[in-house]
Amino acid sequence: MLFEKLLFPIFCLLLVPVYFLGTVNLRNPAQTYLFVKFVAVGMVIVSVFLIFKIIREHRLIPPAERQGFKFSPLKRPLIFLGLMVVYLLFFQTLGFVIVSGIVFTVFMKILGGSWPRSLLISWGLSITVFIIFVRFFYVTLPWGLLKPLEFYLY
Repeated sequence: MLFEKLLFPIFCLLLVPVYFLGTVNLRNPAQTYLFVKFVAVGMVIVSVFLIFKIIREHRLIPPAERQGFKFSPLKRPLIFLGLMVVYLLFFQTLGFVIVSGIVFTVFMKILGGSWPRSLLISWGLSITVFIIFVRFFYVTLPWGLLKPLEFYLY
């Protein structure tokens, strides 16, 4: 039970170096460096806070009531981890919008959302985040298969 709860914050901590490596070749590093640093520091602070909170809550549970290690609850986190690997593998080739839309649709469907709602929210959010980062934060995100549409956004 403790491992399941710690999986997300530990994953976020491990994602910070990947985030920094992904932002090395920014279009305008002078303007976006502060934002990149802010997001990374925020991820570290939130992850460390969650780890301490989960461990503290786990210690408050009497040892007799703690659940043992089970394999079936690990199924969902492993699926999420596999989706994140797919996300990282296809991020450059398919582009941010397409990969984010697909992965977040599957995330939402696994969490119990309906297909129409999952599609609408995940694709709408992917397109909105892409436009905000490219137009307002000047962060270069991979276009992938949507490269011919680049002219319309700039």
